[in-house]
Formats: sequence, structure tokens, C-alpha cells
Amino acid sequence: MVSTTRDPFFFLKLSVEYSALHQQETLFDNEAANSNKIRALIMNSRTPSIRNAAYVPRIYEFLSTPKILTMEFISDACKLTDLNNIENMGLDVKAVARSTIDVFAAQIFRMGFVQTDGHPRYISPS
Repeated sequence: MVSTTRDPFFFLKLSVEYSALHQQETLFDNEAANSNKIRALIMNSRTPSIRNAAYVPRIYEFLSTPKILTMEFISDACKLTDLNNIENMGLDVKAVARSTIDVFAAQIFRMGFVQTDGHPRYISPS
């Protein structure tokens, strides 16, 4: 972590740190590996409520490159903020919220690995 304590090179160090993180985020092979890892962790969770509450789309590695990520399309998903659609799916909004919290808590406290890409197709009730 970069310290701001009267460091004349603070912004340079921050820029270097950001650049390294940004470069990792734009390599989709890294994203695919993270997605496959969290998929395996969730599918093999010892907690049935985690296995049943979360689904991580498959990555089609044979169609992916470091610049293109091809993954399974989930057609019946919606944003977590789309409460009307969640209710129209026959789901309880509070139960969906609780499941989302439980899955992220399991990632943090049990699995030690968190997939934080909160795009609508990554985190969605269905």
C-alpha cells in the first residue's frame, strides 16, 4: 500500500500500483482463472445453502483469449436492484439479499477468495 505521509513520490507510486492492478484486470485469461476458481469453490462448498444459492457461469476457454472472455449466457437473470423483476420471478427480495450476503461472506471468511466482479450477469437472482 502506498503511504501519503509527506512522500514527494506519492502520486508516482500510486500510479505504478494502479497501473499494475489495471493491467491484471484487463487480461481476461486472469479473469477466466478467477471465475473458474470461484466456480469450483462454490460448487464444492460444504454448505448446501451456498451451493444452491450461487451459480457461476461457465467460461468457454476455447473461445476466449487474453482480450476476449466468452462465458455462458444466463437468459433469465436481472440486476439485483431490479426489485420488481425479482418479485415477478417469484423470489423473495429479502431472501435474495440474504443469499447474496451469505455467498460473499462465505467467499471472504471460509474460502479466502472473493470474485468481486458485480456485473449484472455475474450477480443476479435466477
